[in-house]
Amino acid sequence: MNLDRTLSPTIQQATSFTFELPDCASYAITDRNTLYSVNAGTQPVVSFEIYLPKLLKTQFEVVVSKAMTGLIKSGTSKYTALQISEQIEKWGASLTISQNNDFLIVKLQSLSKHFAKLLPLLFEILQDAQYPNDELEIYRQQAIQGMTVNLKKSDFVANRTIDELIYGFDHPYGSYSLLEDYNTLSREHVVDFHKEYVQMNEATFFLSGKFEEDLIQTIKDELGKVSFANTSLAKAKVDIKATAEKKHRIINDSEALQGAIRVAKKFIDRNDADFIPMQYVNTLFGGYFGSRLMSNIREEKGYTYGIYSFVQQNMKGNSYVIATDVGKDVAEKAVTEIWNEMQRLRTELVPEEELQLVKNYILGSILGSIDGPFKIMGRWKSLILNGVDKATFNNSIATYKNITAEQVMELANKHYQQEDFYDLIVF
Repeated sequence: MNLDRTLSPTIQQATSFTFELPDCASYAITDRNTLYSVNAGTQPVVSFEIYLPKLLKTQFEVVVSKAMTGLIKSGTSKYTALQISEQIEKWGASLTISQNNDFLIVKLQSLSKHFAKLLPLLFEILQDAQYPNDELEIYRQQAIQGMTVNLKKSDFVANRTIDELIYGFDHPYGSYSLLEDYNTLSREHVVDFHKEYVQMNEATFFLSGKFEEDLIQTIKDELGKVSFANTSLAKAKVDIKATAEKKHRIINDSEALQGAIRVAKKFIDRNDADFIPMQYVNTLFGGYFGSRLMSNIREEKGYTYGIYSFVQQNMKGNSYVIATDVGKDVAEKAVTEIWNEMQRLRTELVPEEELQLVKNYILGSILGSIDGPFKIMGRWKSLILNGVDKATFNNSIATYKNITAEQVMELANKHYQQEDFYDLIVF
C-alpha cells in the first residue's frame, strides 16, 4: 500500500476513543493476604511490590521511619550490605524501599527468569534486617548534614510548613523531622519500628509484568516460610488540628532572592461526588503546562519558571496545593494572580476550545497510563488501596468526556473560595 504523503492524517479527539482498563487478577496467597496481578506485555520483566500500612503515632517516628527505609538493606544475620548489593546486581535487579504518608513500599524489579532466585533474599531483608550501629552513625551524620542544608531552602521549609498548617504538627501528615531528633536516634528505635510496621500479615502484594503463572505459587511458597505476627497494627488517632490563621509570611533567609509560595487547603476525599470532576478542574486551573496559572504567572507575567496545582492524596485526608517559587519582589503579586485566576473560573465560563483541549490532554494522559503492565498496575493500585473498583475508573472517563463549562464554574464556586485557603510565602 502506497501512502499519499500530501494528505494529512485524520485528527481524532481523545473524547472519541474507547477506554478499557485491562483486568487485574487477585489471589489469596495466605489466609491474611491478597496478591494482585497483571500478566501482560512483551518483555520478560516483573515488578513485585509490597505495601505495608504506616500511620505514625509520634512526631519522633518521622525520623525513625526515614532511618528504617534508609538502612533496611544495610545487612542481615547472613549478609552484609555489600553482599546484598552484590546479589541484587548479579541478577540485574533493582530493590528499593521507600515510604509515603500511608505506606512503607518495597519494590523488587528483575528479569522474570531471575525473580524466584531473589525472593528469598528479599524476605530475608524484611525479616532479619540488623541495622548495624556503624551504618546508623553514617546515616545520622549524612541526615544531619542534608537537613542543615535543606533548612536554608525556602521551598523545603514551605513544604513542611504548609502540611503543618493544614493538619497540625501532631498529626501524621503534618509532623516532620527536627534536627535535634537525630541526636537521640538509636538502633533500638529503628529495630522496634521495624518490628511494628514490617508485618507481612498487614501487607498487600502487587505483581506485574510478563511471567509464567507458576510464579504465583513460588511467591506463596516463599511466604509460607515467613514469620507472621499474630496481632494487627495498632492504628494511631488522627485528629486534625488545623491552624486558624490563614495568611503566613516567614523570613527563613533574610538574604533570599526568592520566595516559595504555597496556597493550600484541606480537600475532599475520593468518595465525594466532586472528587473526579475536580481532577478536571484542577488540570485546567494548574495541573499541566498549558494551565491557567502557567499561562498567566509564567508566560504572561514572567514571575516564575513553573507553577502547578495538585491534590495530595492520603488515606486519612487529602489536601489541595498550589506551589511555585518566584522572585522576592513579585511574590505578593503572584499570590494576587492566583486569586484572580480562581475568581475568573468562578465568574466566567470556560471557552469551548479550552474545555476540549483539557479533555484531550487528560484522556490522552490516561491512554498513556494504561499502556504496559507496570502502568496498568499503577492504575489498579490506586483503586485497590483506596477501596474502590473498576467502576470508578469508568466513571472518571465518562466525567472527563462530558464535563461542561457550567459544571466547571459550579465546582469552582464550591472549591475555589479564597477564604478557605492557607496563603504561605517563605522567603
